[in-house]
Amino acid sequence: MATLHCLPDRQDLPIESTETILEVLQSHDVPVQHVCNGNGECSTCRIVVESGLEKCTPRSRKEEQLAKKLGFPPNIRLSCQTGTTGDVTIRRLVIDQEDIAIADSQFDTGIGEYREQTVLVMTLRGGSDFDLSRFPYDALYVLNRFYRMIDRAVTRYQGRLSSALGNKIVVLFDRLPDGRSSALRTGLAILHDLQKLDALLENLGYAPLQLTMGIHHGPLLRVPVGSDCALLGDALGLANRIDSFAAEQAINLLISEAVYQPLASETVVARRVEMSLPKYGALPLYEITALTTPDAEPEPPGLPQRMQNLLQRFRLWPAKRR
Repeated sequence: MATLHCLPDRQDLPIESTETILEVLQSHDVPVQHVCNGNGECSTCRIVVESGLEKCTPRSRKEEQLAKKLGFPPNIRLSCQTGTTGDVTIRRLVIDQEDIAIADSQFDTGIGEYREQTVLVMTLRGGSDFDLSRFPYDALYVLNRFYRMIDRAVTRYQGRLSSALGNKIVVLFDRLPDGRSSALRTGLAILHDLQKLDALLENLGYAPLQLTMGIHHGPLLRVPVGSDCALLGDALGLANRIDSFAAEQAINLLISEAVYQPLASETVVARRVEMSLPKYGALPLYEITALTTPDAEPEPPGLPQRMQNLLQRFRLWPAKRR
């Protein structure tokens, strides 16, 4: 007879090969949710298999379908559909009514994900001389130009704008197997286009925009929150710290060692600096100014059809009046 080590209850329970984990938990009065009465049609009896996954029975058809829908990794199982052939350690996940509500909402949102990916954090540090009380539309005009410029570069390199709150923007590169190169090319494209925008600002009598960027590749945890996601982990935390350090060093773009190493042969490094953090020690960072094989300049976008129609109407208008 095998042993089922149950957490967070810290109980060791005997389990026969003919029993499911849910049946064993119920027979020993371990509180476990099972809204569908153990038919594999909900996810409230879910558990994490912390060790011994290879000794668990394969997923049933019902469990396979539900796991695919919710995006479960292999070690999250339905206790009502899982048996064992040896010792297994599990942790119950759905404990009370609040957990049931969360489990129910995850049919729409999924459970989130934990994986390594590349994050670009940028901060707009200039533009503070806008007179918002007297000329708010000047700021609207320039910021529209700025965010359109950001969106164009992010879209070109298959990034995804995750958040734009105040003067801080977070871009994820989670649609690619490895987003390091795309993130770096996005940052360099933005800096290139920013020079043109700063020239426009100068003509309008405003100070140039000051933009800093930090890029890091590392673990990221995405947790569903309503229709959005909360982000946690080194990929975001360090990218944010690198961006702040870039401002301290008066550098536009800094990347971490994790981003630099795979791309070392492709980059033009202006300088190497070190950022000291209590948790990590001295972290090498690299100021990148160009690529050894830069991308070709994209074709300037043509005027949308409705704008062409509008201009045509203006060209014809004086003639019609005459």
